[in-house]
Amino acid sequence: MQVIVYRVRCLARSQRRAAAALAVVVAVTGALVLTLVAGARRTLSAPARYTTSYTTDADVGIEQQSGPPRREEIAGLPSVESVAMTTFVFGALSPAGEVPDEIAVDSLVFAGELAGFALRLEEGREPDPGRADEFAVSSSFLEANGARLGDRFTLRTISPETSDARGFDVDVPDGPTIEASVVGVFSGPNDLEEGYAIALFSAQLLKNGDVGVSASHSAVSLREGATVDDLRRDLDTLPDAALFAIDQSDDLVPESVRDAVRIQGQGLAVLAGIAALATAVVLGQLFVRRTRLSGPQAGALRALGFTPAQLVADPVGRAAPAVIVGSVAAGVVAFVVSDRFPSGFARRVEPAPGPRFDVVAHVIGPVAITITLLTVIALAAARPAGARPDLRPPRLVSSIIPYVAWPSAATGLRFAFTRRGGSQRTSLVGLLLVAGGLIGALTFGASIGRLVDDPARFGSPPLTAGAGGQAVPAEARAVFEADEDIEALAFGATVSAAAGDGSIDVSAIEPVRGDLMPDILVGRLPVGDDEIVLGRVEARKLGLEIGDEIELRGVEEGGYRVTGFAILPGIFGADGVGNGGLVTMDGLLRLDPDATVAEALIRLRPGAPSDTTARLSEAAGVGVGRPDPPAAMVNLARVRNIPYVVAAVLAFLAALSLAHLSLVTVQARRRDLAVLRALGADARWITSVVHSQATALATVIGVVALPIGVAAGGLLYRIYADRLGTRPGPALPALAIAVEVVAALVIANLIAAVPARRARRLRTGRLLGEE
Repeated sequence: MQVIVYRVRCLARSQRRAAAALAVVVAVTGALVLTLVAGARRTLSAPARYTTSYTTDADVGIEQQSGPPRREEIAGLPSVESVAMTTFVFGALSPAGEVPDEIAVDSLVFAGELAGFALRLEEGREPDPGRADEFAVSSSFLEANGARLGDRFTLRTISPETSDARGFDVDVPDGPTIEASVVGVFSGPNDLEEGYAIALFSAQLLKNGDVGVSASHSAVSLREGATVDDLRRDLDTLPDAALFAIDQSDDLVPESVRDAVRIQGQGLAVLAGIAALATAVVLGQLFVRRTRLSGPQAGALRALGFTPAQLVADPVGRAAPAVIVGSVAAGVVAFVVSDRFPSGFARRVEPAPGPRFDVVAHVIGPVAITITLLTVIALAAARPAGARPDLRPPRLVSSIIPYVAWPSAATGLRFAFTRRGGSQRTSLVGLLLVAGGLIGALTFGASIGRLVDDPARFGSPPLTAGAGGQAVPAEARAVFEADEDIEALAFGATVSAAAGDGSIDVSAIEPVRGDLMPDILVGRLPVGDDEIVLGRVEARKLGLEIGDEIELRGVEEGGYRVTGFAILPGIFGADGVGNGGLVTMDGLLRLDPDATVAEALIRLRPGAPSDTTARLSEAAGVGVGRPDPPAAMVNLARVRNIPYVVAAVLAFLAALSLAHLSLVTVQARRRDLAVLRALGADARWITSVVHSQATALATVIGVVALPIGVAAGGLLYRIYADRLGTRPGPALPALAIAVEVVAALVIANLIAAVPARRARRLRTGRLLGEE
């Protein structure tokens, strides 16, 4: 301690300026690391904190698959204390005064209570329960339509008869028309998953005339002592009990949203880890070079009576003020900018925007930076200075050097891989890891991008046609079956069935021609009416393997044997991909004898005219178009750029590491270069040596990092694809990797211009005189 105090007091003005500069470097680089750490932790914890922030008395949710809302019947069950219900309405909004045929606002319309969907009022107030001319909107509604509180809209609805027959596929809405005002803004889980614009009227809307409705969701509070099993038994006493499915999940953030947020958080965590490693290496070497005693200096201090411990404490004491001040400043900066996270779409999951104090990032982080840097300095000080370097290059390099045609290139290759001390080896290993991470990030990003852009990889057919959830009309079926531009055609149906304590969407596909059956990952498609294939995610959720039995309860009950895992299409009402199950059409009728074919799956022949889709829609009288991507893909698309952000940061760190390594290597070789100058090497030859050295480093790093990065990125994608239930094959971004390799060579030589200039200016006589 006395040595530390002594050294601090004896700092000259120039040394204090250098210490201040080092403190700034620590503050800037440390703030970057701690900001990423805090951002990763805040992002990863956001879904759980979002769920916790909601206060609700509901114990379970009940999904009513179709029909008018049956709130009174559910509320009257012996096990039910209270019910909050929200019902989907067949209606559309347009700004007040718009021409009726021109519906200008794309939104989903509901009627009921905010609590039915666990929605949270953010601004304004809830619609008056006794009025149908008021409604609240989601924040997505405001963003999509530029609306404000007080704006008036016209709601045009579709009657139950028309919606049952044709869904939304009508020319003129034939239900009640209502002028209504926006009185509130809300947020909630449904706003998170799809980002749809949502309008919520009070339940009074359903009492003002014949309005077509579909599914309803209820948040149910149970009576004291009642259980979910009691509720299920009570529901089974109601007519059409199979319409009701119980949802026991208390997590308000959908799994697909949670996955998207998790990817962003994990990407930040990876960045934080890499930045921390690079910072430790670069700053450690910077402080060691600034503070480590040379051999003569250490000898002089020993002659003055310094002990080995004091010789270690001396550089630590000189570095400590800059390290401590910089680390504390880094923690403060990281706290100030913590409100930047979560970023992008994930910001919707953050329940409390603004700066957020994190003990790990803002207290433990600065302490860890301080301890790490001072430990590195102490370890370097404990190692004897001036140890004789090993001037022999590796055997592989030695075997290549005789075949290099240009002497300057051979010299540069020898300089690049002859060991000159531990710090150079550390830099080389660090650069290799960063380059491998860069290639891995490119591989993972390219794989994610291909998955999002190729619907076949997540099970979606090229085109679908339907009548708003109702049976596909016989006339439409006839049009599709006769059309020569349709290469492959199938019809699908979906019903909801209870499985254990939850529910599962069960679909069936009736092939007509061509192959539109889903891709099998493992096993085989169902053949008998008692067989089923599951999505990967669904199988994990239910804990089932191939050969296991599953009991399903729809209108009827039946047992099914799992024959495989597949990438399932999202047939009307089902999310698909890794969720749900697929049976034969006979197997579906076992669950629901009244199940109807609600969707046509279509693939056009190659070379079909560009207006084929529009022609089919007009001829069949139903909408034909590309299906909406499932929620899992919507949320994955939101974070598809995260791997490229990681790659960009890694590319920047790789350039910095390469620049640092080039400068360190030339510094270590200054005596060798002076000898070459003394032997007659001119400035051009010296420049060629330095550039050859940089090219050799970049080439070898790229060659070694390429297979490591591709393997790591591919493995990470396979793990993630398995979690989603999609095809596991990664993409190889050959063009991106080729560009990265060429860029590395160009950047390496641009960077080498600085140490080359320094090498040309070496004072040969003074350096040789020191030898």
